[in-house]
Amino acid sequence: MLEKVKSAIEEVVVSTPTFHNVSFHPTYINFFYGKNGTGKTSIAGMFRKPDDLGWLDGENQSDYEIRVYDRVFIQKNIQQHGNMPGVFTISEQDAETQAEIDAKTEQKRELDKTAAKCDEDKKDKADELEKVMDSFRHVFWERTKMLRDTYPDALQGLKTMKNFAQEILSKDGAAENHDIQSLETVYKTAYDRKSHFYNPFKTVSADDLPECELLARSVTNSSDTDFARFIKAMQATDWVRQGYETYHDSADGKCPYCQQILPVGFEEDIAKCFDADYQKQIRQLTEFKAAYRAYCTEAWKTFDENRKGEIYPEVSLKEYDALMDTFSATVKGNISVIDGKLKEPSKPVKLDDISTIIKGMDDVIDSINAKIKLNNDVVGRKGTEQREFKRKLIERLRFDLQKEIKNCRAHEKKLTDEIDALKKNADECREKSKALANRLTDLNKQNSNTLDVVEKINVLLHDAGFQGFSLRLKPDVPNIYEVIRPDGKVADNLSEGEKHFIAFLYFYFLVRGSEQPESTVQNKIVIIDDPVSSMDSGTMFIVSALVREMIEICYNAGSYRGTKTSEDFIKQIFILTHNAYFHREVSQHQAKRYEFVNFYIVEKSGNASNVKPCLRDLGKGEWENVNPVQNFYTALWMEYKETSTPIPLMNVMRRILEHYFIQVCGHEGSSLRKRLLEENRDRFIKTDSNGQIDNSQLQKVSAMLSWLNASTSSIIDESNYIDDGSAIDVYKDTFKTIFELMGQEQHYNMMMGINM
Repeated sequence: MLEKVKSAIEEVVVSTPTFHNVSFHPTYINFFYGKNGTGKTSIAGMFRKPDDLGWLDGENQSDYEIRVYDRVFIQKNIQQHGNMPGVFTISEQDAETQAEIDAKTEQKRELDKTAAKCDEDKKDKADELEKVMDSFRHVFWERTKMLRDTYPDALQGLKTMKNFAQEILSKDGAAENHDIQSLETVYKTAYDRKSHFYNPFKTVSADDLPECELLARSVTNSSDTDFARFIKAMQATDWVRQGYETYHDSADGKCPYCQQILPVGFEEDIAKCFDADYQKQIRQLTEFKAAYRAYCTEAWKTFDENRKGEIYPEVSLKEYDALMDTFSATVKGNISVIDGKLKEPSKPVKLDDISTIIKGMDDVIDSINAKIKLNNDVVGRKGTEQREFKRKLIERLRFDLQKEIKNCRAHEKKLTDEIDALKKNADECREKSKALANRLTDLNKQNSNTLDVVEKINVLLHDAGFQGFSLRLKPDVPNIYEVIRPDGKVADNLSEGEKHFIAFLYFYFLVRGSEQPESTVQNKIVIIDDPVSSMDSGTMFIVSALVREMIEICYNAGSYRGTKTSEDFIKQIFILTHNAYFHREVSQHQAKRYEFVNFYIVEKSGNASNVKPCLRDLGKGEWENVNPVQNFYTALWMEYKETSTPIPLMNVMRRILEHYFIQVCGHEGSSLRKRLLEENRDRFIKTDSNGQIDNSQLQKVSAMLSWLNASTSSIIDESNYIDDGSAIDVYKDTFKTIFELMGQEQHYNMMMGINM
């Protein structure tokens, strides 16, 4: 598969008010076609800022002389009276100086060759290094898949193998065997979008649990009345006390059990059966029960309220709930025991220990609160925790990849050292080459020679058969020349076309030579923007030939397969135009040179310009160039639509009429004149509102047909043409009418792109 060959400038990024970072990748020969106003001038202007261009690796802009032909060049170099600042230089050194130049030039060439070889070897080593690093990147990627998939949110920005490997191989990065379980806990909170604060569980102090030593003792009555001795003998003390406490307020003088009338003083006798100490102990037991119940009730409330709020999802309440159930059952049992003691104070009892249950609950709550605290701490400093987690995760990944990292760095160091050595050698060669270039600059310095440039321009014009003018040095005025007409007189005015033509000839010799002597040792990069603006076909023919010559020099520099020249000093060329005919003239047969030639279309939509390569996909990875201007005849019509000045317009119309009606349709000039000027004469004669006859259009048709009798090499002489300000529209209307009267309106509409 053929690929485009890169030259010195490998990328151009255009950023202007209409271009928004539009880039293209040129090769040796580059054609740009686009209408006026699409942005071609902006593209050409980019080459005046070489620091903003993308230079090929190993190329240095100081080794190239960039020559731009555009309106800026014309304005700068073609001034009033034809003043041209800067001229072509030649080398007139003596044999000894020339010999030194030749020797220094050869030394510089060898140094440049060595530097280029080092660059080539450096690139090969860099490619090898990239393959080695890519292999290790795959190893790192595969070995860490499980952890990367587990903690994806922590690895933002490291989702590509290249970025991930770069972080793993960071020179300042540590390797640490962090606990995965601990990392996972922090990750769930730090990267959980729903994470928030949770209230900690409250604890209950077992130290506040009420106690009563009377429970373990036999509480008995010590009264010595006859009735007291009687109920003691009957072992009914507890039964009597219980019945008395229960029913004495409601007995109403009757026994609550048998309903018999109680003897007088019976209740007083019963009260005397229980001494004060006994009654005190009973009160203590009753108070203990109330305190015990209150403590347990509050403890239960605390335990129960803990679980009523929002529970941290990572907390398990299984053990907590089990202890609550144990606590509840134990408390209920103990209350029953206390009630039994109050019924039978003389019977010692023992409560089940709930302090151990409470302490067990506290331990569980401490464990729960530790998890809640960790969550709340992480939530409180989420950003910090995320960064800390990422650091620890990367350290753990490095720990897991220690062996691979060590192996990778060893390979990287070896190849990097070799690349650095090649770079050092290339830099040293370039420094020496630069010193030689400075020496060559000194050797080549000499005065400008205006006469030499003028003579070369005149020779070129004579050899091309051009007779419009010649150049002559203004007597006694250095660096100033005059435009001389064929009659030997100085031209009164210099037309835009002539001004552009002279400017381009001057530019051509600057490319072949230089304003400054030292530039003769430099390679050239040439940019040509619309060189045939306002020119007639004769001057366009000469300019086209010179541009084709420069293209062949550039092609030879790229391929060394050129057969038309042995020169190679133009290393890259860019040609921009809106003129379809000129574009076709200079680009014909270039499309087949796919490796060394690019075609581009410059377009503008709204206020946005764009550069599009013209390529055709042949399938299977093969491409071919496509010239946007396909043939000579199409180019003429494209030029007709774009032209807005009289002389170029008339030449284009003459070529179209001649090609289509004479060469394609087979008409002769006489038959056309008869058909148009005799049979349809009235169509070209009009009467105005004042009754005056206007035959100006008839005259224009007659003039157009007379052009067809001229040879194909002749041009319209603008010295005999007077522009009345309306000629462009009138000529175009007349041109259209010719096609209509010849029955070729459909062809006219097709070539003009008019949909009927």
